[in-house]
Amino acid sequence: MISFKHNVFLEVTRQLNFTKASQVLHISQPAVTKHIQQLEKQYQTSLFSRKGNAITLTKTGQMLLSIW
Repeated sequence: MISFKHNVFLEVTRQLNFTKASQVLHISQPAVTKHIQQLEKQYQTSLFSRKGNAITLTKTGQMLLSIW
């Protein structure tokens, strides 16, 4: 069973946008950011590469996505 944080991660990977993911999940954008930061702290690595308004999965993020 995956946690809500992991569901947030999955939705962000689908949308590749924190704001759009927050709208789909019906939570605030800062809440999405917090969940992703908690996962990144838990795994001690970045899951997304952020460049301006664009985000992409890092290699670690891709690996995490592949197990779900």
